[in-house]
Amino acid sequence: MRKTRIDAKQAIDDIRAGMSDATLMENYNISSRGLQSLFKKLVSSGLLKQSEIDARSMLQEESVIISLSGFRFAEADAIEVPEWDSRPKPILVASDDKELAALIKGKIESPELPVVIRDGQLPDSQSMEEISPRLVVADVDFSKVNINEVVGLAGKIRAPGQLLLIVDPAHRKVAQSGFVDGVYDFVERPVDPGIFFERIRRALELERLLRIERDQERLMEEKIEEKTMQIVRSKDFLKGVLDSSSEISVVFTDLDGTILFWNKGAENIYGYAAEEMMGTKISKLYPSDSLSRNKLDKMQEMLVTKAETVHTKAKQLTKDGRVVSISLAVSPMLDSDGTIKGILAVGLDVSEELRQSMEIVTLWYQIKNSQDVAVMVISKLIEERGLESAAHLKRISKYCRVLSDKLGAMDAYRAMATARFTQDLVRASSLHDIGTVAVPDAILWSDRPLHPKERDLLQRHTIVGGQALEEAAKKLRDRDLFVLGKDVAYYHHEHWDGSGYPCGLKGTEIPLAARIVAIAHAYDSMTSGDSGKKALSHEQACSALDTGAETLFDPELIKVFKEIQSEFKEIRNTIPDE
Repeated sequence: MRKTRIDAKQAIDDIRAGMSDATLMENYNISSRGLQSLFKKLVSSGLLKQSEIDARSMLQEESVIISLSGFRFAEADAIEVPEWDSRPKPILVASDDKELAALIKGKIESPELPVVIRDGQLPDSQSMEEISPRLVVADVDFSKVNINEVVGLAGKIRAPGQLLLIVDPAHRKVAQSGFVDGVYDFVERPVDPGIFFERIRRALELERLLRIERDQERLMEEKIEEKTMQIVRSKDFLKGVLDSSSEISVVFTDLDGTILFWNKGAENIYGYAAEEMMGTKISKLYPSDSLSRNKLDKMQEMLVTKAETVHTKAKQLTKDGRVVSISLAVSPMLDSDGTIKGILAVGLDVSEELRQSMEIVTLWYQIKNSQDVAVMVISKLIEERGLESAAHLKRISKYCRVLSDKLGAMDAYRAMATARFTQDLVRASSLHDIGTVAVPDAILWSDRPLHPKERDLLQRHTIVGGQALEEAAKKLRDRDLFVLGKDVAYYHHEHWDGSGYPCGLKGTEIPLAARIVAIAHAYDSMTSGDSGKKALSHEQACSALDTGAETLFDPELIKVFKEIQSEFKEIRNTIPDE
């Protein structure tokens, strides 16, 4: 595939000037996939912010389906990064194989991604602290190194860093045992460069996504904790109590839970006046459910035994019987000799924040339901044109579910075949042949051998469908379904040995979702007798799939299919052709 060299600074100027995707692709002579590759490289190198790309995606008003007329497919290759680019954290390679280390350094190292080489030995804690890598690639001989040492190395990588191993085939099971404790993946010797560098790329992408996810999860908690803890830690504590008394509750009790102090903020939050609460037990605020009471009791026990501030969120009761969610910073009050005299609780009502979070969750489900309707409508249009039957689409979705569920229970696939992945795959599988709506009937229903140009046009249905879903993904906030659907539409006709279309991808270059759909689609086509062929029995179809392992289909997935083939047979018998 021809590569295109693009000047990063010019590309940034064009993007920030609001140049449309279509104009960018035309100016730089790249495909939609090439443009996305350009965006990713500019973001990963720190030259553009992801928010800038997301913002332009929301503003683009282009058609969902891009015209293929005169289109020349090329990928964005090397990006010339100017000197003012800040360098991100490096990849650390621990290997005494100098040729392999040189290969990694030569292939990957750039101003945007430095590579640090350590000969042979696993790096120690100090080295890990100093280098602080995004990814560690460790060449490990498990006849000399214990798996616990490797797992220990995984623990030294600052989250969300990744650990990728290079191992002998004989040590495959040992390497797999490290998945639970922090090993991301491994490749076997002799190293296949294509597979190896794809694993590195995916590890770096996962590291980026985990970092974003971690930051988002911590954002709300940090904001709440900041509001409550700054008063507890303030030297001018009493002034803080007075200044924030209307919003923040400050309650002091003795060790038996009797309330000794109740401020104005507590009155506003709980509805009780100070004279109503002074001398009563703090347990008056506890809900009746045992879970909440046990949580608060254990928190008090921790304060007494450890004598340190505890931060938690707890449900508590107001005077009018409402249940409110309170963010609490609870501290032991110490005498001059270190004896605990009582307990101070500073609280902030976060019920509104939680309510808004629930509204966001509800909105997400509404978006998901809207996507389901969109998939159903598109599937119905394909069915009405006679391209796919409803029974065929329903069977394929069920085949994908049982195969993905089985993969999700295996160590080697657990990180990829998650519950969310399976859910989106089941929904997206109905869209695998959406691009055929753009194929003329004369070609689609031809009962004669197709001319090479006609066959090429038929095969382009993968590109039409893939680009349609790719454009849809760019315009939607919850884009996972259509990103997965794009992978399925583009690549479900790719072959394991690289002989498929449209891109000639090979092996694990083919996305997992597309490899799963390829098996499901082939099985159903053979047992249904598509394209005028006689339908095969279940046993004959299984034999044909086994024969196609390592040429047409992922051999590992075929092994998994053979373990659950009875479930495929049951689905085929339960949902007959209409």
